Amino acid sequence: MKYLLIGLLAVSLLSVACSNKEVKSEAQTRLSVEPAGYYYLNMMPSIPTEGPSFHAVFKVKVINAGRTLVKNVRALSAELFKVGKNEETKLAKIELEASPNTPLENDLLPGEDITIEYGGSMPGATQVLPGTMMYGKVFIVWEGGDTIAVTPTEEIIVTR
Repeated sequence: MKYLLIGLLAVSLLSVACSNKEVKSEAQTRLSVEPAGYYYLNMMPSIPTEGPSFHAVFKVKVINAGRTLVKNVRALSAELFKVGKNEETKLAKIELEASPNTPLENDLLPGEDITIEYGGSMPGATQVLPGTMMYGKVFIVWEGGDTIAVTPTEEIIVTR
């Protein structure tokens, strides 16, 4: 009888430990990501001989839809794609830098959101023209995770 009670107690403790583990797995980080991309050719003040520089700016609204704190959300890089009538072509992969108004360290409590803005460029972008349609795949990271956010397709504009 004594061994039966010890056995039942061990099973009870084991089931409590397992249920706590399940709660932890339910509390995994969940982010909702809403990206937007803006693309432009810089023709100011004049066009260099190697061609205009091409710029991409990404604004990403990140919402903590989970139950845990999310720390230091940032965008590291982006792959850029040109969209044609019946095809799409990978143009480049660019490294991204935070805009001055984007905090490099941030904490998102459950239910909170932040909009981060990152940009990158490539010189001598002769393979893109004003009016070309593009989209980007932005690589987003935070402490303990990462995701890729795909922007809607947008037209390349020109600054003059």
